[in-house]
Amino acid sequence: MDALFRRESLDHVYSPEQLDACLNAPRPRLWLLAAAMLAMLLLAGLCLSSTLVHDRMRLNGLSLGGGKYVCYVPYRPGAAQINAAAEVLVDLHAARIARFAAFPQSKAELAAELGSEFAADCLFAEPWSRRVELDSEYKAAKDAFVDVALILSHTKLIDYALGAE
Repeated sequence: MDALFRRESLDHVYSPEQLDACLNAPRPRLWLLAAAMLAMLLLAGLCLSSTLVHDRMRLNGLSLGGGKYVCYVPYRPGAAQINAAAEVLVDLHAARIARFAAFPQSKAELAAELGSEFAADCLFAEPWSRRVELDSEYKAAKDAFVDVALILSHTKLIDYALGAE
């Protein structure tokens, strides 16, 4: 078998000079390109494994003055509810949940409490919501509307891309 393979290999050589010819290594530019591509793949893998995707609930809130805020979280029986340890942002500033109501409130009840149908419409996204009171170092003007983001969960980008939980 070895003799047959050697014979076939020698048949492909057209001149004795080809036997003495050196093998040509790839050009340095190709090595540089391969190294750059490998570095990019490693960087992409690092970013995918360390970057977090946040599942957020965006709400409108109302400033009560002095760093106190209130927002209304939609109430859906059987759905996951917010807990006191949830991360909260008020106009992109850190805040914490001070307390939340045990029972949901209707939009009509809030309109009667605030004396404003407009404010109730701005604060309520659903017919029933739970009142959530927030504290923050950030102080917006009293009775000003603010953006509230409740961060419900963190997922690594690689898990999110692969559909893993």
